[in-house]
Amino acid sequence: MTEIPKAAERAEAARLEAYAAKADLMETVGEIKRRVSPSSLAANASEAVKDGAATGVEKARKELQQRPYAVGAAAALAGLFAAWKLKKTD
Repeated sequence: MTEIPKAAERAEAARLEAYAAKADLMETVGEIKRRVSPSSLAANASEAVKDGAATGVEKARKELQQRPYAVGAAAALAGLFAAWKLKKTD
C-alpha cells in the first residue's frame, strides 16, 4: 500500500521539475528574442561602427603626431591624384 503514495510523490516531483525546466527554457527563449530583435541588432551594429571609427581616428591621430611630414605628403599626393583624375575626366 505504501507504493501508491511513493509513486504519487515521484510523479509530483517530476511534474515540478518539468515546470522548472519549462520556466528556464522560456527565460532562455525570451533572452534569445531580445538579442536578435531588430532594434537590438541595430544598436549592436551602431556600437561596433562607433568603436571602429573611434579606433581609426585614434590611430590616425597617433600617426599624425609621430610622422606629421609623411602624413602631410601622403595627403598632398592624394589631393594631387584626385585633381588629376578630375581633370582627366573633363
